[in-house]
Amino acid sequence: MKARTLRLILVLLPLFSCRDGVVEFTQPEFQGKIVFRATYSQTLDFIYTHIMIAEQGREPRQLSDSDSCFNTSPDISPDGSRVVLTSCDPDYHRPIKLVNSDGSGLRILTAFRTFNENPRFSPGGRWIAFESSRDGPRQIFTIDSNGNNLRKITEAGGPFFVGSWSPDGRYISYFGREFGTGSEWQIYVSNADGSNQRQLTSGVGTKLYPTWSPDGFHIAYQREGRLHLLSSDGAMDLPVPAAPDSLHSYMYWSPNGDFLIFSTFMNGRWDIYRINKDGSGLQNLTQDSYPGNFPVLSPWDDRVAYVADLGPMRKIYLMNMDGTGKQPLTRFSSDEYDPRWGR
Repeated sequence: MKARTLRLILVLLPLFSCRDGVVEFTQPEFQGKIVFRATYSQTLDFIYTHIMIAEQGREPRQLSDSDSCFNTSPDISPDGSRVVLTSCDPDYHRPIKLVNSDGSGLRILTAFRTFNENPRFSPGGRWIAFESSRDGPRQIFTIDSNGNNLRKITEAGGPFFVGSWSPDGRYISYFGREFGTGSEWQIYVSNADGSNQRQLTSGVGTKLYPTWSPDGFHIAYQREGRLHLLSSDGAMDLPVPAAPDSLHSYMYWSPNGDFLIFSTFMNGRWDIYRINKDGSGLQNLTQDSYPGNFPVLSPWDDRVAYVADLGPMRKIYLMNMDGTGKQPLTRFSSDEYDPRWGR
């Protein structure tokens, strides 16, 4: 047996809770596919992770190939057929790789020997936006899913970080700072080809994580720890007063755009919240259980995947949209992060 396979078997041991000989773990029912990052080895100096994929009725399987590597930032195409991820090479660079969701066809998209991070599929799945430091400070690039037509979206300043694609795939939101804007981070939008770049926010306060609404009219983002709603043309920028006054991150719109979920740090722990678009209906979905962070909604608007902090480890959990029915996604005794949900 290969050493790599043996190590995975030894580290990803079943996390069974037995009572009177009965295994209590049952795989949760869910639609589509969920990709995530799982730790398979750790030293004092480095953490080794693989990108895994889970779907109903099958054991999660490994998609990444690089052993002794910190594989990160998985994203799944809208139709669930392909996965992009950040991997590494023998010279410790960070290439973007593309793989079919069945594990076949793994290949490198960004052959340039530098650091590339956070790939994100466009709504149609043709384009992939990512961050790269090949020209100095981190900038936004796009490339098609065949590895061709590389485009540089941002030009001056940096660092810049990918936010989200508009629902029609015509625009990209991102955040960072340009030359001459001081230390303030702002929200920007450009056409998908990099033209017509424009700054949507202004003033003091760091602005992070722009997330486009499904109708394309609004962008949710974090401004100095406050949840804000921004019109896609920048004309309106308002805080959501009912949301907790603390750090928000990883915001996701429901598929029909009537509510958002996000994570907030309050009272010494992270929790997952839901709030309606008009600011009503605030609900803490994880207050009765383990702390939760990094939520992602299913494409069907019925379940949430998130990272539950169990203390000795962090696990991907699923729950219903009202906070009930919490279950671990896998039986692996490994740390798990970065869930992304596709069809």
